[in-house]
Amino acid sequence: MYDIKELTKDIYQNAERQEFIKTLMSGKIKPNIYAIYLYNQLLCYAEVEKYGLENSLFRTTTGLPRAEHIHYDFKALWTSDSTPTPTPSTINYVKHIQTIKEEPEKLYAHIYVRHLRDITEGQLMMKNTPGPNRYYKFKHGEIKEYKRIVNETINNKNLIFEKVKELGSITDTSLTKSLTKDGYLLHEDVINKTLLDLEIMGLINVTWLNKNTRRIEIVSNKNEEDDVELENKKSLENDYESSFPATKNNI
Repeated sequence: MYDIKELTKDIYQNAERQEFIKTLMSGKIKPNIYAIYLYNQLLCYAEVEKYGLENSLFRTTTGLPRAEHIHYDFKALWTSDSTPTPTPSTINYVKHIQTIKEEPEKLYAHIYVRHLRDITEGQLMMKNTPGPNRYYKFKHGEIKEYKRIVNETINNKNLIFEKVKELGSITDTSLTKSLTKDGYLLHEDVINKTLLDLEIMGLINVTWLNKNTRRIEIVSNKNEEDDVELENKKSLENDYESSFPATKNNI
């Protein structure tokens, strides 16, 4: 699998150096420019969340989708009767999401980058941006819980997938024993949920041997795994590019 945090490390650092981000975090961004930014974000989020919902990627984080709230903030700030023109990077990003709409693992990489950023950095951005800022607001307790769920989802998938790949064809009982031996005490419900997620993503195949035992096998081959990792890194880079619609001339 892949370490998303490691994959995004350089991208995060590069993003922090962007002139638009510096302006965004300074508290001096003009409302109309921020509205254009929100509109481009809206197009990106709406596409990711549409297919994320279709693939049941928000079933444990039902309050995480942001498109509705971004739209609310945009309408509060935008005074023109016509909508802004989407940037080329936003158009390309939306097209890209459409090409992976049936690949949950790749979609979840975008959810991780976009929505986890909203939970963490968004709380700081909310203090420096104009408008009602529903984009970054969550109900009491949701921030901590959603951050935990998203991180655990990524970590558990990586952990269990790598263990199955290491051992080859394995029963669920043997998987649990092997994880425990390595010091990972995962509850049965967590393992079952993660196996279901990995099966939905097409990475493993789970079959019943009898009423109490399942066999777990890897579906993807090495080339496919490399393609997934390359795709996710490319996706994350595209994600950040589409997040900076403004230029020096219109800030």
